Amino acid sequence: MLIRQSATPPPPAPKAAAPAPAQPTPTKRSIPLGLLIALNVVLVLAIALVAYFVLRPAPPAAVPGGPVPAAPSSPAVRAPAVPNAPTVQTPAAPKLPATPSPNR
Repeated sequence: MLIRQSATPPPPAPKAAAPAPAQPTPTKRSIPLGLLIALNVVLVLAIALVAYFVLRPAPPAAVPGGPVPAAPSSPAVRAPAVPNAPTVQTPAAPKLPATPSPNR
């Protein structure tokens, strides 16, 4: 009964709109131009170096697995002779003595 008799309070008054906080201006993060150029130069030089070693022609006297051919202006170098490996004879196994058979 008391609830019905009480008056409902008025709704709270709307607050005045607070000014929106000023958004910070987005700052661009700049990369130094010199660093960008230096990295590009290093990258291009690395690619050129790899391409040179991959695409260069083989020397005319190259044999896969063979000795490295000498340059035309270098003095002739002879490889030392490799001696043949000594041969090893297989050892003869000694013969076992005859043992008496257990059935006799």
